[in-house]
Amino acid sequence: MSSQDWATWLEAFGTVGAFSVGFYEIISRNRQDRRDRQRSQASKISAWTFREGEAIVVSNKSGMPAYDTVVTFVVKDCDGRNSPKGQPGYRYTLRSLPPGDWQFPSPKGWRGMNAYPGVELAFTDASGRHWLRTSRGQLKTLKTVDPIKYYDIILPYISARLKPIDLAAQ
Repeated sequence: MSSQDWATWLEAFGTVGAFSVGFYEIISRNRQDRRDRQRSQASKISAWTFREGEAIVVSNKSGMPAYDTVVTFVVKDCDGRNSPKGQPGYRYTLRSLPPGDWQFPSPKGWRGMNAYPGVELAFTDASGRHWLRTSRGQLKTLKTVDPIKYYDIILPYISARLKPIDLAAQ
């Protein structure tokens, strides 16, 4: 083979390589855009405690309601499924969580040595995807089960009353 043939082969190989890298970048960007769109509502819904664990705040800044929402008070970042059942203030269920900031009372008697409060939040977004936000703020998908089944809540469940909160006044 002449040097011109080698150059032609190298040029062809470079063209195929550049096309492959470009194609991979397009596919990767499309996947990331799809993930971002899927998480867009869920990323704007969160929960936390305030006033040293005396109250729970749930905030939905997405502009759309979330459904089958479960708000669980946890201590020391425990799994919310292990929170005391039937005791007031540990778990609230909502058929619909409208946009806005909402307040719930936290349980009494949770304090102890090295105990710190947190809130675990599970919900279904307007597209029907199920999400779990841990007490550390991580957003995870609940791929195979909705929030009500995740926490073994018996149907039909009673939806908690919402109390709006003005965080600016706090």
